[in-house]
Amino acid sequence: MFGKISNAIKDIEKVSSELGIKPDLAHVKEKLERRTFSLVVLGEFKRGKTTFINAFLGTEFLPSAVVPLTAVPTILRYGDTYMTEVIFKDGTKREIPIEDIDDYVTEKGNPENHKKVKEVVVHCPCPMLKEMEVVDTPGVGSIHEHNTQIAMEYLPKCDVAVFLLSADQPISQYEHEFLKDVRAHAEKIFFLLNKVDYLGPEELDESLEFTKNVLEKDVEDEIRLFPISARLALEGRLEDDTKKLRESRILDFEDVLWDFLEREKEDVLKASSIRQVLGEVRRLKTSIEIERKALTTPVEELEKKLERFNAYLKEVDKKKDYALYLFERDVKAVMERVEKDLEDLYEDQLLAINRDLDSFYRENSRLPAGKLREELEGFVNGAIEDLFKGWIREEGEMVEAGFRSALEKAEGEINAIVSDIQRTSSDIFEVELEGVEGEEILTPEIRFSFKFNYHAGTLTVVLSAIMSLLPGFISHRFILKGARQEAGELLDRHCGRAREDFTRRIVASELEQRKRLEGRIQTVVNGINSAIRRAREMKEKSSAEAEERLQLLEKSRKKLDEVARGLEP
Repeated sequence: MFGKISNAIKDIEKVSSELGIKPDLAHVKEKLERRTFSLVVLGEFKRGKTTFINAFLGTEFLPSAVVPLTAVPTILRYGDTYMTEVIFKDGTKREIPIEDIDDYVTEKGNPENHKKVKEVVVHCPCPMLKEMEVVDTPGVGSIHEHNTQIAMEYLPKCDVAVFLLSADQPISQYEHEFLKDVRAHAEKIFFLLNKVDYLGPEELDESLEFTKNVLEKDVEDEIRLFPISARLALEGRLEDDTKKLRESRILDFEDVLWDFLEREKEDVLKASSIRQVLGEVRRLKTSIEIERKALTTPVEELEKKLERFNAYLKEVDKKKDYALYLFERDVKAVMERVEKDLEDLYEDQLLAINRDLDSFYRENSRLPAGKLREELEGFVNGAIEDLFKGWIREEGEMVEAGFRSALEKAEGEINAIVSDIQRTSSDIFEVELEGVEGEEILTPEIRFSFKFNYHAGTLTVVLSAIMSLLPGFISHRFILKGARQEAGELLDRHCGRAREDFTRRIVASELEQRKRLEGRIQTVVNGINSAIRRAREMKEKSSAEAEERLQLLEKSRKKLDEVARGLEP
């Protein structure tokens, strides 16, 4: 079968070359040449993907940190010696020292991928990599929206997926949605629950049962969920500590993975390669059909059809602009809701905090001035921190639901426009446009994590300067007054931070989704225009050349049908 796949690729490349269309088969060719499959590690940000890979390979050359870090895919392949190669989006390559990898794959060293890196390939003499390449992808769902897009773009190259979840956080809605896309591309998925060392035995059992039940509903099948501690596994391998390695439970997963490699590796490699090759066949056949129909249309008639089509596209632009206007309006309503909620939060909670503060003061009014000041400061600090922990979670859920609703409505409008383009184009050019619809858009989750940050204010700065100058009964009243003022300032400051962060995330998500929605329409239009452009150029040549091109298209279509049949089971 591998020979059939390789021959199919050669046939497709020959057909594409004759037609003047660039094929997209480089990745599957390389995979077949090396006879290794891609084990792609996927998941939300901060699930421990990079630490897991380091533990799996028994080394620590991939960077990890306490912030969302990986910005571009990092591919680990076998090599007799260590060698790191940066591959840029323009096709150029650069060999770098392994210690410089942070400058290209991390958000800190390469923010928003401004260096235009496509991927980084690390070759190392690790025996495991003789059987597979391991890919570390950017985490989805972080504040860096481009990381989600990069991870999504890598999915078509995925043969086997490691879907990493975290025991210290329940599976999120974003992970539910992301899993749907992973299932559409990966032939095999291993589910790992990381950070199990954070939980006690009872908590771990509860987390495993809950997560397993949720995943089985998503995949509509029974699954095995592997509990692991990537941190303990890495420490065990680096320190040659068998006790830590056993406690990490990573060996259970590795045993199953190696068993899978022995029994199913070739089947997975074949299935994923065939899937990618057939996808390219469908793309080429769509282009051929459009151009063939355009070539058989008389020039004057084709020009009239193009005139009708271009006039129609102006109406499409109006519909698209209106759909995006409605999307922008709905998103703005979500932002206005956040603003109103923050105003209500400040007004309602400041009164409640001051009321509780007065009670706390009465209970502690006999304390010395210095101690009273510390207690009131701690009370204010704790009260506002507790307030924001709960409020941010609830508000985040509201924002996510509101944004999701707005995007779903916009997607519905865009889907209707795309369908109308296909129907209208089919009527005008008598062309079936099956297969050029564009990719399904992933509805994102807007995540908001709030870190409470206390800055010394009125209570600690002003009062500390005058405390020693006042009698006790007077200083206590000043302390209470200062605590009230500090509560208002601290609450206002954190409301401002919340407003700024919510706005930034909403605006960034809106721009990203707007680009995707516009791109979906453009994908369909570009597919039609490219094929028709080639047909028009050919019509300007001699009729003999046009006929020759038509014969080539028909020959190519038949050849692609033959290729597809040859790959059928």
